[in-house]
Amino acid sequence: MHHDIQGLLNDFKDLASRITEAESSISALEDANAPAKKQTGVATQKPNLLVRELSELEDRNCRGNLQIFGLPENVEHDGICCAEFLES
Repeated sequence: MHHDIQGLLNDFKDLASRITEAESSISALEDANAPAKKQTGVATQKPNLLVRELSELEDRNCRGNLQIFGLPENVEHDGICCAEFLES
């Protein structure tokens, strides 16, 4: 009986040692992964920033468009200007 208990105690100590080693390895991997995790955060923010910048540029581009009511679209001709078109 004493021998069985001693065997279980040795097995328990071995398992405790292996768990401690595994925890140390996991901690080291997490520490090594921390910079990559930060870069991933930056990499996901960059597309969002680019989408916002693109939307802003598209909005600014549309601000320069003139809308003349009563003038049909796509009536541009080579060399014709707005004043000439309105006179005709």
